[in-house]
Amino acid sequence: MTASKNLVSALIDTYLAPAAAFAALRERPAWAWAALALVAIASAASIYTLYGGMTPEWIVEQQLAGAGEMPADQLAAARSNMLQVAPYTAHIGAVAGAIVLPLFALIFGLVYFVGERVLSRERNSFGRWFAAASFSMLPMVVSAIGLIVLALVRGGGNLPIDLANYASLNNLLFGIPIGEQGYTLATSVNLFYLWSLFLIAVAGRVWSQLSWGKAFLLGALPNLIIFGPWLAIVLAQG
Repeated sequence: MTASKNLVSALIDTYLAPAAAFAALRERPAWAWAALALVAIASAASIYTLYGGMTPEWIVEQQLAGAGEMPADQLAAARSNMLQVAPYTAHIGAVAGAIVLPLFALIFGLVYFVGERVLSRERNSFGRWFAAASFSMLPMVVSAIGLIVLALVRGGGNLPIDLANYASLNNLLFGIPIGEQGYTLATSVNLFYLWSLFLIAVAGRVWSQLSWGKAFLLGALPNLIIFGPWLAIVLAQG
């Protein structure tokens, strides 16, 4: 297998030839930070594009729509407090994304690190699996570009906040109305997660010689841990 020759090639190969990208990443896990930076920049650009033309009043009304019923006095207080924060929504989202991305890479990397020890005899370092988790987030760049295109095509302005979830299972399949049981779960899962899962499966194949079945299980572990119990709760309440 021919490994990617440099960082730029590895970033591109993650989309076109992921096995080559992970073959190179195994020896250069520090490239993880470049991947995280690229994802953070793309995500911030999409957030500013989506929220840039929205008025604070529109943002607050959209947020309150998903808050459920509340007494009039509480609603008025909530609206007043949220209006003070609303003008900074894009800034908060961009900064939060930059903070959360490496944290998720750390957590997911730890899951893959432990999972490999259960599923394989190979023993790749935590640093390598942190790098794999970081590179597996690169589909979010495509997701961000898609959001930017959608926002620009629709002309900007007061767009639905839910447009950010355009690739979610709820928008694509279920259509659960906001505020109803299962909405948050169905909105939290999107098609780009499947792409990320596939990338980790490729890493498992390249680094740990896992079968495709075990490789996909490794890639799915974080989502099973997060969404499995959540789905069980939703079904129990439904």
